[in-house]
Amino acid sequence: MGLLRPFKLIATALVVGGAAMIIAGPLSDAEAKTSWKLQTAYPPTFPVLGEVIVDVIDNVNKMSGGEFEIKLHPPGALVKTMGIFDAISRGSIQAGFAGTGFWPGKEPALAVLNAIPFGPGLENVGWMISGGGQEIANEIFAKYNMVGLPCGLLEPEAAGWFRKEIKSTEDFNGMKMRISGLGGKTLEKFGLNSMVMGGGEIYPNLERGVIDAAEFTMPMADRNMGFEQIAKYYYLPGWHQPATWLFLMINKDAWDKLPDEHKLLLETACHAGTLKFIAKAQAGNADAVEYFKGKGVNVMRWSDEMLEEFKKAWEEVAAEESANNELFKKAYESQKSFQEKYQVWKDYGYVN
Repeated sequence: MGLLRPFKLIATALVVGGAAMIIAGPLSDAEAKTSWKLQTAYPPTFPVLGEVIVDVIDNVNKMSGGEFEIKLHPPGALVKTMGIFDAISRGSIQAGFAGTGFWPGKEPALAVLNAIPFGPGLENVGWMISGGGQEIANEIFAKYNMVGLPCGLLEPEAAGWFRKEIKSTEDFNGMKMRISGLGGKTLEKFGLNSMVMGGGEIYPNLERGVIDAAEFTMPMADRNMGFEQIAKYYYLPGWHQPATWLFLMINKDAWDKLPDEHKLLLETACHAGTLKFIAKAQAGNADAVEYFKGKGVNVMRWSDEMLEEFKKAWEEVAAEESANNELFKKAYESQKSFQEKYQVWKDYGYVN
């Protein structure tokens, strides 16, 4: 797989050094130093998910010459993880970092910004930055007095950890699984009970039998969770999240107070972080799969028949969600249209 197809992101990331020279100068006497509190949904040392925002904040703090300081707070330090969105919206904290799949119950369209089943892979970068995605994100976040900057894209997730082999979709009936967003709604079509919980809650709930199965993220990050000690069947590919955006979410009032150069710095640092950690994931996911095999895990690939059943169920969910929410429909149709258009180039431009 190539490092990253859309060249715009690469070009943006490469200007970080230049941006540092332009932005690092001190503010005028009329402008006060800006200090923000930011809470992340992921432990700062956690591979990729946690590391992205640490890298972004470090770049912002350094390149602003100390005039724009962002203090990172770990999960639960200021508010519960599920409370991050509301805290930013009302201005209790200036910013937060997470995948928006935590809050589809608040705003269904947030799930599309996060990832859609059978949606675009790394070409999602093209949709978000050059294909209308950012404009739709702006519309969604504006409803909640927020600004959302795409700030990290994950490679395909794993489909989940299971205690037993899944031989047909009937095996999902009555199962309790930690799976967020639209993937969970899709599996509910087969009788599964989907549950949303923070990363730190998954292992103990899986261990105690509160849940029967769990998905979290891509292999190199799953490697740090210990799930292989409990569940010995690991299913791929993650049809439910082919590529997952993480967002730097910012209170709109705090954003409006920033000078333009600091807004540009945040955007540029997020673009650079996205590229850096896509590269890191591409280097680490294969190693993680081999690691799990060495631990006695059965690494399984869904059959074409199972994937086809998942896709049919997803199309039902997509139709239902679109009928119930205009903003969801707008976001979904925009992303789907981009994916279909990109497929033409994919078919002609790349070796299978």
